Amino acid sequence: MVTSFLLSELNPESTLSIKEIENFKAISHWAYPAILSLCDVTNFKGTIEAIYESLKGKLDIQEVREKVLRLENLNLLKKDSFERYTPTYKKTSVPNDVRNDGVRLYHKSVLEFSKSALDEVELDEREFQSFAISMSKLKTPRGKQMIRQFLTKLERETQDDQTDSVYQFNIQFFRLTNDSSSSQKKEVMDVVSC
Repeated sequence: MVTSFLLSELNPESTLSIKEIENFKAISHWAYPAILSLCDVTNFKGTIEAIYESLKGKLDIQEVREKVLRLENLNLLKKDSFERYTPTYKKTSVPNDVRNDGVRLYHKSVLEFSKSALDEVELDEREFQSFAISMSKLKTPRGKQMIRQFLTKLERETQDDQTDSVYQFNIQFFRLTNDSSSSQKKEVMDVVSC
């Protein structure tokens, strides 16, 4: 990263900048995007106490304070004229198809919530679908593109002026079977080497 290279040139003792560490933390836990979305709910009080009450049982008050402070320090949350926390940006995101340990930790944390939601969230408040599909791995990029287009459409259709809840949405799309083309190549190589 250019930022870390410049910082290491200016301060050779330090290997990572505070900003990178903060960014890693701010994308590695389910609570950060949840808090940002919660503070965007119509007529939400936007206080630490209101965030805590909305997420009660999932975070303690000190965890809420720490996470709100981190989001504020990253300029992702700000206080409005009524001292309510509001998101600085309507949407935050990380780049697609870039390996990131923070993003992997985030996905692991929401997968854990998904498991408990099967038992704890009423049927009319959740939708779980899962299936296996056979397809050419050459179509993987198209499948990923279609998922991203759907997410954009879902967000556009559901984000209006009046919101009252925060929902978690997960999609997992991954190859389930071994790569048959690499095993076929190995079989050919085994035959050729005999």
